[in-house]
Amino acid sequence: MKGMLGARRTRRAIGFASIAVAAAAITTAIALPTLLVPHFQRIPADIRADTLSVVDDAQLIDVTATMAGRARTETGVPLRISMLVSSIGPTTDRTVTMQGATRMYRADRTGAEATVSASVDKVTLDRYSSSPTGPPGLTSITAGIVDTTPRRGFQYKLPFGTTDSGRYLMYDDVARVDVPLTYVDGARHENGMRLLHFRSEVAPTNLFPRQPDMFLTLPASYWGLPGDDEIQFDLHYSAQRDIWVEPQSGMIVEIRAHLHRELARRDLGPSDPAAVTTLDAHTRFDEQTLAETLDLARTARTQIMWGRFYGPAVLGVVGALTLLAGILILRRTARPARTVPGSEDPTGPDTAPRTQKGADHE
Repeated sequence: MKGMLGARRTRRAIGFASIAVAAAAITTAIALPTLLVPHFQRIPADIRADTLSVVDDAQLIDVTATMAGRARTETGVPLRISMLVSSIGPTTDRTVTMQGATRMYRADRTGAEATVSASVDKVTLDRYSSSPTGPPGLTSITAGIVDTTPRRGFQYKLPFGTTDSGRYLMYDDVARVDVPLTYVDGARHENGMRLLHFRSEVAPTNLFPRQPDMFLTLPASYWGLPGDDEIQFDLHYSAQRDIWVEPQSGMIVEIRAHLHRELARRDLGPSDPAAVTTLDAHTRFDEQTLAETLDLARTARTQIMWGRFYGPAVLGVVGALTLLAGILILRRTARPARTVPGSEDPTGPDTAPRTQKGADHE
């Protein structure tokens, strides 16, 4: 009898424990997206990422020939554009300061002669929204000029939860303007991830008014014009960028760009018949960079998906099954024990034999 009671108490304890575990699992499943996802949907405090873009057949101004008396453009130039993005101080729980060091160089030359241009960009971002929050500062290494043009557009990544219907601005660090992103399609899939394709365009822009080092003054004959007067040509710039974004993390997986720069007289602009192309390049990520950005995006996406969907789903199923098991255990424990005929306790008060006094003496 005592063994049966002990077993019943054990089963009841297991039943109540199962219900408690189920309640905890279901509560955690409900709270997980609120508690865990914000941790993953935040720019890390420690960032270091290298990208390399390649150009196989660029047009580039021939500096030697131009300074020798005849402005001309080389063709078939192999270029590389390297960028190192890293986080620097100050970094807080809410903000992170990013620095992007960019260098464009010729792949067919070495040393100082290979460098075409270089710049360092710094901007403070909100770690949760990915939006700029502080005063920017862009330094042109070749000219030593610091610019603090305000910016609102995204640059190194798009916001967490990017959508095809969202309205986003992209910051162009050459023209130093914010330009709208236009959604193109979502047809591309990489490693099981759907990527959103956006495009930004910078219309032909004279850089000189906002960047006073963007000009070149040479004698008219150098430009192929009559006379010997010094004539200033301003640098004009246009660009089209196609970017592919992993929407959950907002990470930019690939960038392909068409960059165009030319020197032209201010009053004529790109229509100047004497304009000299200084750069025309179609860029793309190299294979290693693409593989690395895909891997980073997949890792970030997986963390977010586990916090938002997979984790709650698993905990919800575990909680439901554990709750059902606990209820079944308690129901079985609550049932009265069945009495098997002929198994009554012979020591009970109703079955104890009575002794009749004096029966043996009659």
